[in-house]
Amino acid sequence: MNESDLFNDIGVDVAYFSLWTYLAYSTCVSILSPEADEHPSDAAPFARFYFRFAGLFLPLYLARLAFFIALPYFLRDLPGDLSRVALVAVIVLVEHFLECILFLVQFSLFGLALPSAISGEIEGEKGKFTNKLKLLPQVFIRLLIGPVLVSSIGVAIYVGTYSINPAMKSLLLDGWIPNIIGISLFVFSISVQSWAVVMTFWILSKSYIRMKFGERGMQVVYKYN
Repeated sequence: MNESDLFNDIGVDVAYFSLWTYLAYSTCVSILSPEADEHPSDAAPFARFYFRFAGLFLPLYLARLAFFIALPYFLRDLPGDLSRVALVAVIVLVEHFLECILFLVQFSLFGLALPSAISGEIEGEKGKFTNKLKLLPQVFIRLLIGPVLVSSIGVAIYVGTYSINPAMKSLLLDGWIPNIIGISLFVFSISVQSWAVVMTFWILSKSYIRMKFGERGMQVVYKYN
């Protein structure tokens, strides 16, 4: 990978992070404060949410970088007669598996801090730390059978598509001809990732309300500082 490719990859990651931040914030606001349009515009909740989301996203990103840095050492232990298709499949699946584990641990333990960044103070709140501990298994299982399962299906389809057309060099173009398979795969990948983000923050927002107000729930009155 040369310097140009590195900057391109960083730019793509920044674009993805911006998209995911917007989707995550919009999902939380739509659930936690459905009448947000009636409140005056305030950048403070978004700023709190942004920095907390970045704090959870950064370890995932650094872990991905560490994986690719350690990749040459990992490849040495693989059989020498492994085909290119099988090699790519192993790398993608192992990376996805490790990212899923880190994602589940992080967002199960600290994910509820993201909805709380938006809601601010809540009148009548009665949530306790013990409630959060009780919700940990529920949040973990719902994240597992929700966004993790959805993203895993997307990865499996990507690996399957690559195995059918391993000579695909460019995702969007084959010379000057649009790569229909690559474009379809790109659109599908973005859609799956976006849906996984929405599912994640729908689960976190609902769990946050349940933690604060119990199963029945209460009418929430938000104070925007």
